[in-house]
Amino acid sequence: MKANNENANKFIQTLNREAERLSVQVLFGSGKTILSYDEKSSTDGYFQPPEDDSPGIIAVAIGQAQTKWLHTLAHEYAHMWQWFNDDPIWLEWQKRSNDMNYLRLEEHTENQACSIIEQHRLPCGDYRKRAEKYIMTLRKDLGLTGA
Repeated sequence: MKANNENANKFIQTLNREAERLSVQVLFGSGKTILSYDEKSSTDGYFQPPEDDSPGIIAVAIGQAQTKWLHTLAHEYAHMWQWFNDDPIWLEWQKRSNDMNYLRLEEHTENQACSIIEQHRLPCGDYRKRAEKYIMTLRKDLGLTGA
């Protein structure tokens, strides 16, 4: 996958190298969304950790503005490292997969994604505003607006 920005291309190369080392495939879908791992819904992207002899997956839809799909890629990259490093918030969500733990995980991941965007100087436009909007929408969808 090639982006039209040098920093983005370096990030994608880094992600591909690290994902390969962790037995995670990186897949890019050409549409605005992709089918989720469980094939029950569409999404901008997802991370699925390796299981048994099957590799893990980072999948991202790239048929949208580069600023958006790079943000999604940074988000899924953050999930990969949460899994690999046994991040306590990731582990809690794995242990108790409920709405509150999912919200906590996604808030944590968006903070990490913003740091990744900054660290790699990715051209993601107003990524902080996008992250805030995503979390507000998620809170509303989960019925956790007071959380």
